[in-house]
Amino acid sequence: MRPSTLEGLQGSTDLYLAAGLYGYQFANAAELMRSYSGWNISSQHDFGTMLTDIFASVSLSFLEKHNGNPTSKFHGHYYANWDLCNIANLMAVGIFTDNQTMYDCATEYFLTGAGNGALPNFAVANFTEEGTGKTLTQGQEAGRDQGHATLDFALLGVIAQQGFNQGNDLFATYESMILNAQTVPYTAYDSFEGIQSDISAKSRGDIRPGFELLVAHYEDVKGLNASWSAAYRDYVNQNTELGVEGGGGNYGPNSGGFDALGHGTLMYRGKCDEE
Repeated sequence: MRPSTLEGLQGSTDLYLAAGLYGYQFANAAELMRSYSGWNISSQHDFGTMLTDIFASVSLSFLEKHNGNPTSKFHGHYYANWDLCNIANLMAVGIFTDNQTMYDCATEYFLTGAGNGALPNFAVANFTEEGTGKTLTQGQEAGRDQGHATLDFALLGVIAQQGFNQGNDLFATYESMILNAQTVPYTAYDSFEGIQSDISAKSRGDIRPGFELLVAHYEDVKGLNASWSAAYRDYVNQNTELGVEGGGGNYGPNSGGFDALGHGTLMYRGKCDEE
């Protein structure tokens, strides 16, 4: 794709998902390629302009206006993943283009924003795990379905890692809320679609990439107990052909295999488990 030929994003409201999900992945890939000798500075600038004008602008509009829909806590029209992918995109584009204002805007929204993707709104309830005393936090989409619930954590990992790479430890925010929320206790949740009385069984058992990053940070970097996250990471890897976290195309033809870059075993696994 040449950035000069892409004129905009069109379609239904799903264009906001496209901007967020594909925007942050384009920006992350561009950041990895920044030092490649075959990609000159002028072309990098053009690519950054395309990311800013076409992808980041859509994400900013969504976070500011939510397509004209309510954003109150719990009853906001959009579930957390809509906010999270657009936060990830704004952060990633801000990093690649050295736009501190854009990066700060995304980070501030993540910490204090109005929508369900802001961490204080993402947390529905806290529990204490019997036997360990660990704090367990219910995520905003647990009563919806497990496909979206696990997507939330893949995106939370992206956001936190992007911040960590910039010296901003979002993994530790609100007493490591991202770690605490990767668990299964549940309390009834009054969403904009009505009361979700039980943790959803829909899509239970689905696999998607993203948990290698989370386990690597909390266990290997921080030395914290991420046993439930590690259990899902291992479940995902056991259900892939090579026994490691794959990338796009390794998780079927639907969005679950393409909403995160994947390849987390290669990128983040700090130590190999002993046989």
